[in-house]
Amino acid sequence: MSHRRMRRDKFVCIWLDKQSNRSDDYTYIHNTLQTILDSFRTYRNANQCVDYIFNLKNMKGILITIDTFAEEIIPVIHNCEQINSIYILTSKKTTYQAWIKDYSKIHGIFHDRKQLADEIKRDITQSQTDTLSISLISSTDVSSHDINRQDPSFMYSQLLKEIILNDHKEEKEDETRQDMLQYCRTIYANNPDTLTILDEFEQNFIPELSIYWYTRECFLYRILNKALYTPEPHVLYKLRYFLRHLHQQIVSQATLQRTNLLPMTVYRGQSISLDQIEKLQRNVGGFLSFNNFLSTSRQRDVAMNFLLGFEISVLFEMKINPSIDKFPFANIEHLSYQQGNETEEEFLFSTGTVFRILQIDKTDDLFYSVQLTLSVDTDEQLAEYTKQTREEIRSPHSFLSLLKLMHQLSQYDNIEDFAKMFHNDQTLVTDIILSGGIHHVFGSIYNERDQPKKALKHLQESLSQYLTIMPADHPKLSPTYNNIGSAHATQSDYETALTFYQLALDCQSNSSNPDVSSIVAYTNNIASIYFQQKQYTKALESHKHALKLQLEHFGDNNSSLTNTYNIISVIYYKLNDPEQAERYREKATALQENTTRSDPSSSAACLLTTGTVCFSQGQYQDALNNFNQALKIQQQYLLPNNPAFLTTYNCIGNAYYKQNRFDEALRYHKRALELEEHCLSHDHSSIASRYFNLSKDYVGLSQWSDALSNALHARKLMQKSTNNDSSDVLSILQHLAYIYKQQQNYQEALNYYQRAVELQKKDFPSDQSALGSLYDRIASVYAKQNQVEEALVYYKKVLTIEKRSLPDDHPSIAASYMNISKAYADLLCWSDALEYGLKGVEQMKKSSETDATVLAPLIQYISHIYLQQKEYQQVITYSHEALKLYTTYLSVDDSSLISIYHRISQSYYKLKEYHRAIPFYQKVLRIELKTLPNDAKTIGNTYLNLSTTYMNLEQFDEALTTGDQALNQFSKTLPYNHSEVVQLRTYLNAIKIQQMLQAEQHHRKTK
Repeated sequence: MSHRRMRRDKFVCIWLDKQSNRSDDYTYIHNTLQTILDSFRTYRNANQCVDYIFNLKNMKGILITIDTFAEEIIPVIHNCEQINSIYILTSKKTTYQAWIKDYSKIHGIFHDRKQLADEIKRDITQSQTDTLSISLISSTDVSSHDINRQDPSFMYSQLLKEIILNDHKEEKEDETRQDMLQYCRTIYANNPDTLTILDEFEQNFIPELSIYWYTRECFLYRILNKALYTPEPHVLYKLRYFLRHLHQQIVSQATLQRTNLLPMTVYRGQSISLDQIEKLQRNVGGFLSFNNFLSTSRQRDVAMNFLLGFEISVLFEMKINPSIDKFPFANIEHLSYQQGNETEEEFLFSTGTVFRILQIDKTDDLFYSVQLTLSVDTDEQLAEYTKQTREEIRSPHSFLSLLKLMHQLSQYDNIEDFAKMFHNDQTLVTDIILSGGIHHVFGSIYNERDQPKKALKHLQESLSQYLTIMPADHPKLSPTYNNIGSAHATQSDYETALTFYQLALDCQSNSSNPDVSSIVAYTNNIASIYFQQKQYTKALESHKHALKLQLEHFGDNNSSLTNTYNIISVIYYKLNDPEQAERYREKATALQENTTRSDPSSSAACLLTTGTVCFSQGQYQDALNNFNQALKIQQQYLLPNNPAFLTTYNCIGNAYYKQNRFDEALRYHKRALELEEHCLSHDHSSIASRYFNLSKDYVGLSQWSDALSNALHARKLMQKSTNNDSSDVLSILQHLAYIYKQQQNYQEALNYYQRAVELQKKDFPSDQSALGSLYDRIASVYAKQNQVEEALVYYKKVLTIEKRSLPDDHPSIAASYMNISKAYADLLCWSDALEYGLKGVEQMKKSSETDATVLAPLIQYISHIYLQQKEYQQVITYSHEALKLYTTYLSVDDSSLISIYHRISQSYYKLKEYHRAIPFYQKVLRIELKTLPNDAKTIGNTYLNLSTTYMNLEQFDEALTTGDQALNQFSKTLPYNHSEVVQLRTYLNAIKIQQMLQAEQHHRKTK
């Protein structure tokens, strides 16, 4: 930790904008960052800005420019050593532009100036000190279970280090040296000072000077630590020559010094982010791994100097036991570039050194103190998983091993960098075995990334090279045949896939020493093709053959059986044999409980399969439980950007969606989208399905604007793709139409439904049921616009299709009859409405699925049509029939029966059968008094109806009583002089006169 490394860089903010330097954005950035930036320069002319940048000395430039200047200036200045970072400020809410991916110094496009300022703060803080990459364990593991739990990134870093340092049996040192020099000359082509140092390195470097060159802090120090921090495996591969010698010199010095060292404490001071501090606080008791070379000092004061000038800083105090030889470290003051300048007792640790976090405190001096101790403890589960991974990826050449590591852990950020290196490196191409292996792994990676054309190109080249040195039936060719089959399966070319899967199986089966695990895998792959082709009996036969092999060779407790049991369960469900399906599912569940510790990766996959089986059976909570268990395992053993999380996030989101828990569904579907956009190109076809999921979540939340924007984006991505499934396109068209309908944009809804009809007729002409469903939705849109005649046309199309394609007693036919009837009713064509309504009732009575809850409303509707035709006797007949059905599942006082009681009483009244009307008016009144507010005017109307009915029966006393009750009810809400009140009082007076006349007449008769 030399004082040379303590010197802080000076930064100048270079502002390029068409506006004046006193724009609101500039003023905000200037005021916010003036304490951490040394100076500001503003330009309105791009050429003048470029001249200033090229002449900049002893400072690093932070360029902020608007989007209109960006494409003009960035290609010119990007490679300038003077430019530290670039930020683009835009007035539009833009998050991605394809062209920026070629310029690594661009740190983002920003619409919000606060976010821009925060990003610059973070970047400068990181640049001001030696950047450290650390791996921490999760807090939940520390607090509740295993304090030795280690983060998956630790495994990745350790394996990366092992490969770079050890996998070089087939590499020539001079070639690795030239490879590094050539790479560095390319990187620093526009930096003559660095090129001069490169020349010096080429002439003077020997392995014994590795530490000397590392501490010189020239190009090697910068590029190496950045590559270790990210990490950037392609850069580490290019620097492998120097990395190996640096590590080896530390190991050699550690061996020489260890016997003379006593337990000691070393220190390191540096800036740190608040987020990292919070992670350290949550993980006290757990592990911390430094993934790059770690420079420390035995002198606390020296380390303290590195805390000056930072808003948040940390002093690491590391207790070292020299007897621990797992992590090499050495005193390098006699080997350092700064040797003799000062005495600080600098100790340098090699990469991947692991400490346990003992304590963290905030000091009075406003920095954090973190106590660490060198540790040899391990996470046994992760160590076992690491061992398995190591066995699968190691090879005699680091390039191939790195590719295998990326494939095994699904880390594909730098895959195109490796593809470019492979293309340009003749030493890799000339070795057939090595080249064939590299092509094979590239093919496997592109297969997993859903890029089958690229995968096939590499796999076919691998096969071609292997065939020059081995026969076509050699067992070593079986993985290549298998992967070629997978690439064809991805493109739905199932027959070709089947051919190559069979070749893979034959190669292994006919071998003198067959690999049973491979035979099982290839047999299951063949079964998967039959499953895709819906040949479920053949699929079952193949899976059972695989199961037999597993039981014979691996025993009945092997974790791989879980997946086979689950798949067989799914097939039995497809074959409508739920008893067998449940039997195999129970076997999978019983076995699954014992597999997590021995094989976490397999266990997660099995949990996902079990969850998928539950999901397919509508058992959504059980599915969710399995999906969440799978996620928990993946979080312990996989890196955060592993594509395996895509499936899990999506499954969890789908399970929440099916339970109408749309907020939770949205959260997980967003995670799936974020990860997929990281792993794949932004216009990849599968990303469209993620946006489609988001849209459906927003529909569930009735957030129609968000639903529409996501659905439109999904549609746009589908249009860009060349391998869309027509059924997916059909789904998104119908989904868009539904959203437009909900937004009452009926014209757009019709537009998308008509597009869906065209696609349905073109690609799925035999599926008449789906076409009928589309016609029904179009009719409903026309109905919403009161374009009843157009709706009627489509309802009749639906009926024609259903009568042709459905069983004679299907209830959907009845629904179509009723839709047509209601359309005629809207057109006041009562005769036609009655004809189709009666047919609908007759059709519904045929169906075995029909019950009273379905039939009663239909019969009541028929009574409504008769009422419009003033056929009151028919109204009464159908109303009584409906009422009889209603009372099989409703009480006689249910409020939903008011309308039918009222209709019966009205019809009796119209037929002058007043004595029959009265009981039904009384039933209406009884329900209204129970369910309506005390002052409801409707109650008054019912009293009045009773009164007039009594009046017609010349029961004047009852007429007057109910009339008075009507007047009392009206008076609760209407003024004394309201016309209805006045009219009712007149009516009551008329009753009283009738009473008097009746009394007088009665008096005469008695005389």
